[in-house]
Amino acid sequence: VLASLVTMALVFLVGYQFFGYWIGILSMAFYGLSPILVLGSRLSVPENMIALGVMGSLLLAKKYLDKPSLIFPIATGLIAAILGLMKPTGFFLAPLAMFLVFSKKKWGHAGLILALTLIGVGLYFAYGYHYNWDLFLRIVSVQGRRFAGWTGLAYIFNSPAYDIDQLFDGWYIFGFIAAIFFSLHENKSKEMKLLLLFFFYWLMVAVLSGTEQDLLPWYRYPLFPMIGIFGALGLSWLHKRADFFALVFGIGLLMTSRYYL
Repeated sequence: VLASLVTMALVFLVGYQFFGYWIGILSMAFYGLSPILVLGSRLSVPENMIALGVMGSLLLAKKYLDKPSLIFPIATGLIAAILGLMKPTGFFLAPLAMFLVFSKKKWGHAGLILALTLIGVGLYFAYGYHYNWDLFLRIVSVQGRRFAGWTGLAYIFNSPAYDIDQLFDGWYIFGFIAAIFFSLHENKSKEMKLLLLFFFYWLMVAVLSGTEQDLLPWYRYPLFPMIGIFGALGLSWLHKRADFFALVFGIGLLMTSRYYL
């Protein structure tokens, strides 16, 4: 719960620094009112800490792209190492951070991120060796052989859930549709491009790390704060449009949650 409160504050900060104060407020409201996003953020799973780390890294990335400094590679390298010790999925933060520093041609910064992440990987294997090496290798082998494939992408869109049971939350679907909608815009701001990069990168991580056609929605949790932001941007766009389409689309999706009242 405490981590979700910090994540909610970061959702506001990202919305505010990227798109303005009211988008920040609306993003926080969307994240704090959508049933799936709320219930998912309350579960005690490592992915909620990964979501926290991703949002923090997103803020740091914006500052780094504006003015490169050592803070970003040190922070993201440490975050990736710590998150990876909670769950190996957390190590996937490092390639994304390295891509950003490569875009600024800061090869030494990329090496620093890699070194810090490898320290985390080494500690992960050291823990397995200390605890029970044979059991550790067996678990890694079983987890590594789970089949993941591209039908998982469609499955994420058509199976709204926060645990092993589906929850038909239109807010969740609205946020995904908004992300796809804004990704198709030709003229994107640099802030929108950065948010889309983080969103679709973690969407691919969710597809490849979760099993195909198996409802393990906690792998999607790092996407949830960004779904809140895209949902806020979608609501803002519908408000500006203010026509019959906006009315049908908004009510048709956002009123679905009244089913659970």
